[in-house]
Amino acid sequence: MLQLSKEQFKLIEEMAGCCFTPEEIAIAIEVDYDIIKREYKNRNSQFFKTYKKGALLNMLEVRKSIFELAKGGSSASQTEYLRLRKECDITINKYNL
Repeated sequence: MLQLSKEQFKLIEEMAGCCFTPEEIAIAIEVDYDIIKREYKNRNSQFFKTYKKGALLNMLEVRKSIFELAKGGSSASQTEYLRLRKECDITINKYNL
């Protein structure tokens, strides 16, 4: 199990949210990439969960912005919102949720 400080996990979350790869994060937190790769592949690891949380939280902000722009009349944002909505519905139906 990988032992990291709170500061390192915070950096992982921030970097993941800004689309840095696990390899780039390994360099930034000074951990061997092979260890990070193993942790990323383990969906129950704290590294994986932190990485995904960072990515999802920033995606949330982007999607909220798209939605607000769509409500304000931006046709490009409306198109993107509809695409995201359709993609979500397809995924939900695919897994019978």
